[in-house]
Amino acid sequence: MNELNDQFDPAVNIFEYHDAQYEKIGLAATPIELGTKKPIVSGWTKHRLISNAERELLRKKYPNSGIGVLAGTILANGNVFGFIDCDHSGFTEFTVRATGSKFGKVGQKGITSFGQFEPGTKSSKIRPKGEKAAIVEIMVSSGMTVVPPTSHPSGTRYKWKGEALDKISPQELPLINKARLEFITLVCRHPAALALATSGPDAKAHDLMLSLTSSGIALLELDLDWVAYCLNGLLQAGYSGNTHDETLGMLKSAREKQLGQRPPHSGDYDPGETGPIPLGYLADGRFVFFEQTRRLLIVESSTRLVNAGTLLNLAPVEFWTANFARKDGIDAVGAGISLMSSGRMRGGFDESRVRGRGVYIESGEIIRNFGQNVPRSANFAYVCPIPIAIEEDGRKVDPAAVLAFLQLFNFVSPSAAYLLFGWLVSSVICGALEWRPHVFITGAKNTGKTTLVNALRALIDKIVVALDGQSTEAGIRQKLGPDSRPVMLDEFESDQNLGRMRQIIKLIRSASSGNLAIARGTPEGKALEFNIRSSFLLAAINPMAVTAADRSRLINLQLNKHDNNKERSRQISTASQQFEGVSASWCLQVMDITQEILGSIKTLQRVFPPCDSRHALNMSTLLGAAWTMLNHREIDEGSAEVLIKDHLAFISDLAEAHEQDDAIGCWSALLEYPLRDRDNECLLGDIFAQIKAHSDPNREKRELGNSLHNAKTIVERYGIKWENDGLVISNSHRGLTEVFRGTQWEAGNWGDSLRRLPGAASTKQRRFSENVRALGTFVPQSLIPDWDPPERKF
Repeated sequence: MNELNDQFDPAVNIFEYHDAQYEKIGLAATPIELGTKKPIVSGWTKHRLISNAERELLRKKYPNSGIGVLAGTILANGNVFGFIDCDHSGFTEFTVRATGSKFGKVGQKGITSFGQFEPGTKSSKIRPKGEKAAIVEIMVSSGMTVVPPTSHPSGTRYKWKGEALDKISPQELPLINKARLEFITLVCRHPAALALATSGPDAKAHDLMLSLTSSGIALLELDLDWVAYCLNGLLQAGYSGNTHDETLGMLKSAREKQLGQRPPHSGDYDPGETGPIPLGYLADGRFVFFEQTRRLLIVESSTRLVNAGTLLNLAPVEFWTANFARKDGIDAVGAGISLMSSGRMRGGFDESRVRGRGVYIESGEIIRNFGQNVPRSANFAYVCPIPIAIEEDGRKVDPAAVLAFLQLFNFVSPSAAYLLFGWLVSSVICGALEWRPHVFITGAKNTGKTTLVNALRALIDKIVVALDGQSTEAGIRQKLGPDSRPVMLDEFESDQNLGRMRQIIKLIRSASSGNLAIARGTPEGKALEFNIRSSFLLAAINPMAVTAADRSRLINLQLNKHDNNKERSRQISTASQQFEGVSASWCLQVMDITQEILGSIKTLQRVFPPCDSRHALNMSTLLGAAWTMLNHREIDEGSAEVLIKDHLAFISDLAEAHEQDDAIGCWSALLEYPLRDRDNECLLGDIFAQIKAHSDPNREKRELGNSLHNAKTIVERYGIKWENDGLVISNSHRGLTEVFRGTQWEAGNWGDSLRRLPGAASTKQRRFSENVRALGTFVPQSLIPDWDPPERKF
């Protein structure tokens, strides 16, 4: 590689100075938060389209931020500015040779090579089959790269390879045409290339290079001397063998013998604006396509893809006649083979990476997918068969007025209204959140619950999935599909079907993190998997009894009965009417500050006092979203500490309820564990009660039945001992693992939960059985139920 250029003038404001230089040569840039790779402002992908005046304002606002250069600028000669980012040190020299670029940027590893690309070139990530990390990332139609003199997050500064980009004309950059891109793609996907790039200098280079040159690369319409020069860039420093001199001969022999087949590349099949876009294949062999006209996913088998009827379901007839015509109609077999070849080249398709309607974040960029412009991405499949019109209408909603409206209701705490306001904000962008909180509004008749729910629904009417409380878990999943949208269920307990409600609670549990895919059946009996990434609001007269794990996700906001204040009732009615028809404006206002909301959540997480991690996530998300919406900026640490202090009483009450519920639930599960012998059955709690009764000097021993020794022997099988007027329960024991199997404590966290019981305490390590020594938890006998002698003794 050429010598690195490390010129840096500390007296110069980085973004203010260098963005002006990029503007002069026709390239676009965006300000970068110092110490990160993150753009400071939302909508940065559009900065290559903003006016000179708007760029000047950005420079004045963020003069000394870092700077990132955007791909996709149309150059004066009609080509497109872009770059190829190689993040694998073993492929660095190969990338430099294959791109022919004398201009690049170097960070801690790899290199970013700048170039010109042919119009229509798409951004993509290239990785070997079975590998998660990409070898190179081609950024042309989209993308951004942080450039010198910005600092890398490690603290060192990025450096230029060759002349600085803002000191040259973009027309001086090499043209990286489709033929070169095809070559780079095929090499970076081949396992032999990865082995060459990662093995030691004296590894089996000859055999690996022979495998690579025989794979079909030699059949590409490229100069073999140049191909050999590039491939030798994969040989590691210090290699002393003869492969350098043999690569060209291998290529010539492979071309002469027609070894391998030229692998089909995405360039061989061009979907244009109406054709199906291949996304890959599933484990059962079917292929997945994005149908551009209707903006949905279609899954087809290989046998159906050579059928004309199937093709017409994938694209209009005009596309097929223009690209796969024959005298008597459409060449269905040729079209199907082309589609399958392209699908195979895309590799396996991860169904859980389907994203429907909603707001998302990808590589630091905020994505709005509501059908106006369905995003193209190498990482996710964005679908939108039914667009949602969310358009600017000039109307604005005053966030302070919305909060004031919520505060008119008689919540158990004023902080409850603030948290509900936070849900009303965060639910709009729930797909972009790392953690989604859910709220449960409870209140008897005459609390205004119905009026409140109707007003909330009106504000997010454009995107909310509002369903009857009797809806089933399957019905909710099918209604959502891959969408990330808020869900509201009023009258949740209307049919008192506990089984149905528990299934919905499980769905809500999955939606909190969105990391686990939910299988959804299809008419063909096949399963497509969608990650549920929705924020839920439930409303009911009484809160459903759920586990502590679920209560840490469901925030109970209780309404008390109102005081029949006619003035307050009038204010509620007037405000409710003002929220009608403003949903688009409310949603757009939230979406416009998505980056700021996400930043506020991170700040609150940093300063949040120690507590249950889920509770901290819930509170940080709701408080951060509410504060940012009210103040139109990202919160700073000082304001975050004040905000937490203002609502600490209610936050603590919620946290205490979670911990108590968890401890009581764990203790109840232990007490209610059934014990069986040949003829009789009782609960473990009955044995505890019997031991407690034996320690009572006022109880007559004859009524106590089984001996104290037998009772103690029974509980010791489960890692439990009676000591000092209480039970000592092992924190790790095979018997207790069986007791808590299938519960939320099966991972061995029952000791942590039991220590939250009143009077409970940790104990020193002791022997609980012949082979088990462990720490334990002491539970006082006051928590053990009294014993009534059963009709039949255990």
